[in-house]
Amino acid sequence: MKWWLLALMPVLIACAASQPLQTASGRPETTIAADKATVKTELLNRAVNNRWQITKETDSMVVVQKANPDFMTNFMLGSAWDPQTELRIAYTLISAGTSTRVVADASIITNDGSAFEKTTVVTNTKVNEGIRLELENLKVYVEYHSKKS
Repeated sequence: MKWWLLALMPVLIACAASQPLQTASGRPETTIAADKATVKTELLNRAVNNRWQITKETDSMVVVQKANPDFMTNFMLGSAWDPQTELRIAYTLISAGTSTRVVADASIITNDGSAFEKTTVVTNTKVNEGIRLELENLKVYVEYHSKKS
């Protein structure tokens, strides 16, 4: 079926891989000098503004997802039932005194919402680097607006 791509796999991995994130969890994360409610509200606001679908929201977690626009990922991980994969990001919010630690987990979902749903964890990729940059932008914005109040 897609056997010929196995020969190209090392090349594809080398092109997509980046350096491991140097964080306590090894995942994208940041600590924001603001309370959890403020951080969570702005995280939800940014998700909606960037057309993410909020799939789960609790006191300490926000999960968002949207269709993955990357052709190669859809080609490699899509299925015969549903060739369109979904990118899902789970944000964990942890109160740390007067600050909030936000840790993100990214995964690619195949056959979303079906009995055959498959999750592929995304690590050491440009996706995680993008999430890390978004978390840093969130930190700067929330801390700046918290000081103005």
